[in-house]
Amino acid sequence: MAVLGKDIFDLYRPHTHTKIQFGDKGYWVEWDTDCLPYGSILTEILNCSITDYCAKLSAVEQSVAARDPEQLSERLEALGWTPERILLTHEHCDHMAGLEALRNRWPGVWVAATAACSAGLGDTRLNMTRRMEVYLAFRGKPGVSYPPFVCRPADETYEHAWECVWRGHRLRAVALPGHTPGSAGIFLDGDTFFSGDSLIPGEEVILRLPGGSETDYRAVTEPVLRGLPPGLRICPGHGEPYILKGKE
Repeated sequence: MAVLGKDIFDLYRPHTHTKIQFGDKGYWVEWDTDCLPYGSILTEILNCSITDYCAKLSAVEQSVAARDPEQLSERLEALGWTPERILLTHEHCDHMAGLEALRNRWPGVWVAATAACSAGLGDTRLNMTRRMEVYLAFRGKPGVSYPPFVCRPADETYEHAWECVWRGHRLRAVALPGHTPGSAGIFLDGDTFFSGDSLIPGEEVILRLPGGSETDYRAVTEPVLRGLPPGLRICPGHGEPYILKGKE
């Protein structure tokens, strides 16, 4: 079954069908136990076949997937790219493990995050470096090493929302607490949304890790996610980007 966060579903519907709701747009989709999370069950709702990655971005993504910050730095240099801004979606180590390597390589790089995320960067409990190996083994991914580490605080922090214009692009971040205290979503030019781990197709939002809060998720984050407009490109913290589609 393809899941887009348990909180967006009408769980009282029989399990042969599931309703996915985005704001006032809703769909009933067939339950298909043989369908992979990105399979045909979401074809009419989420367009997961975004193919406009350029070769340069693919090269960078390969470095990120390898969890090798030095390799990432080398690839960025080879492409002639100089990082200027780093916007964090949350404080978990699998989303900021290369932060200090990038800062050391490019001392002028500037980091923005929620205040809670910034605090969590320096806490091995909240950034999950103490527990990530055990957690991943429990999720069926043994052998991934995350020795405990911390990062310096962000250069700029915000509580609820933040925005700026950078090289002609409008960036707007909103706090999305629940998965972690410091989770956030980042809008780029109004047509792209980096959701971190607060919205991942195929998975429920995880709210029970250290610092997680179902109360905050229900009160703050769920209304934001329900209000996302059809046509928005979602770039989740794990998995492929997709287009959020409304009811035809």
